[in-house]
Amino acid sequence: MTDQESSTGEAERKRAEQKAPTQGGDEEVVFSAKQLGGKEPNMAQRYHALKALVDACEKKGTHGPDGEVKQQALNRCNTLLARAWKGLLKEKPPGSEYDAVWSELHEARHLLCTLTDREGLLEIVHDVFRDAAYVPVEVERGAFIGQIAAVEATLLKNQNWEGVRVTLRHLSGRTARSRESMWRRVHRIEDRIYKLRNWLGLAVVVTVGLVSGYMHSWSPWWVWAWSALELVTLIAAGVLGSLVNMVREKDPTDATAVDFHLRKVRTGLRLVIAAAIVLVLFVVVKAGVLQLPVTVDSKVKPALNWMMAFFAGFLDAFVLGQMERVGHRSIGLLGESSPPENVGSAGGKNAGQ
Repeated sequence: MTDQESSTGEAERKRAEQKAPTQGGDEEVVFSAKQLGGKEPNMAQRYHALKALVDACEKKGTHGPDGEVKQQALNRCNTLLARAWKGLLKEKPPGSEYDAVWSELHEARHLLCTLTDREGLLEIVHDVFRDAAYVPVEVERGAFIGQIAAVEATLLKNQNWEGVRVTLRHLSGRTARSRESMWRRVHRIEDRIYKLRNWLGLAVVVTVGLVSGYMHSWSPWWVWAWSALELVTLIAAGVLGSLVNMVREKDPTDATAVDFHLRKVRTGLRLVIAAAIVLVLFVVVKAGVLQLPVTVDSKVKPALNWMMAFFAGFLDAFVLGQMERVGHRSIGLLGESSPPENVGSAGGKNAGQ
């Protein structure tokens, strides 16, 4: 390593120390829900844990014949953590930046497998165990969890534990790739959901105007506006029904961070779907395909319209489920939160950490 490269690495390390908070104390930052889109607040906890391990290694010093190599690895860790810290401070970054933060944290963890002491390795073991829940194949996931448990047992015995560093590095890399692959897939799904929500919402707005205009094509503008307002109130009733349906749903006991995130992303789409259902139902009734009870003057009671619109909003989950099935069979339009063998099927509570 040249003197210039050494000075550059040292400068990056000092900048990382200036920008990154220390463990505990008044300098530790509490992250808001807006940061990282509210995806995973425990990302900040992992950052602080890795930063503490790096600080402990620096205090211990890099001695011996491989001291220069270890110092280079520590400088690299500080550089990675500095980049991750920048990503943590951003509000609602795109999925690609979120993935980059995790990649940097994971790379720092890989390097620490060869740098930290036994206590640090135990902490890394627990961190790797959380990521093991993202390994998609159940048989392979069980094998990885068994290997992680064997590494932990060796470290707890405090006998001949230096040899587990290579094994732990391999496990760290494999589980990290599984986690990053899962979240990249989630972000692609998220992008498609947002696009579908926007286009469907635009179609609903345009259709409301066209339907109201067609029904009163030769009437004054205020008649058309009143008709549009009536349709909007029915759509509002359907959206309210969809909200009630979402509130009454229960979360599965093995739900993961991926499940909760995709549920939040789907909220807007479900509301737009409820509006579209009400609009279709309105056209069906006006076309005479569906007959509703009428009063003596052959008019449908407004309360009946609102009640039907409200209960039609409860169909949002059913329609979304059918759209997802069609998407799976064609181009994976919406997808599921996890592979065929659900991420939450083993170690679900750890996957959300």
